[in-house]
Amino acid sequence: MRTTGKQCGLTATGVYQPSLRSPWLAAMAVRDHLTGCYNRHGFSELAGIYLKQARSSPDSMSFLLLDLDLFKNINDSFGHDMGDKVLSAVGKLLVSECRSDDLVARYGGEEFVVLLPHCGKKAAMKTARRLRKKTEHLCPAGIRVTTSIGVTRVPKRCSPDLDKMLKAADQAVYRAKKKGRNCVRYCSYPDEPEKMPLSTTSQG
Repeated sequence: MRTTGKQCGLTATGVYQPSLRSPWLAAMAVRDHLTGCYNRHGFSELAGIYLKQARSSPDSMSFLLLDLDLFKNINDSFGHDMGDKVLSAVGKLLVSECRSDDLVARYGGEEFVVLLPHCGKKAAMKTARRLRKKTEHLCPAGIRVTTSIGVTRVPKRCSPDLDKMLKAADQAVYRAKKKGRNCVRYCSYPDEPEKMPLSTTSQG
């Protein structure tokens, strides 16, 4: 069951999910008004809570970075109002497709991030592939949209660090863009030995 605005506390998997009616959150304006996702500030604040919990959890944590492909072309061809509609549709899609415990945010411009607690590499890649497909089939206002997605996982033996997750996921997005966009790529967490990358093509 998705957490509602009236609820505050621990979810079924033990992740803190604050209420939007909390004066603390309201004062920080943690939601992005355009997409309904958390904004960068809200994500950074809440991610700190998630990471603290993850350090005492036996489970892995994964992280996705989604960058909409050639978004500047959408703004240039259809106007910023249509660009805003695309961002809004993608944000709502991500929230609806992710678990209630996942932390979904618009990180800036056409970039979105998803923090996945209690989630290993295989499950994270499966989620990323699904989000890539759903985005491609979204077509908000008749506009075709694709996304390149970078994935990383914090192994159980490693301490999660947001900057390291962002760096690894950004490197994975770079690989996806270089491959031709509209695909998913994995990059090992900085403290994890590099292994054969698990990846998908645009057909995945």
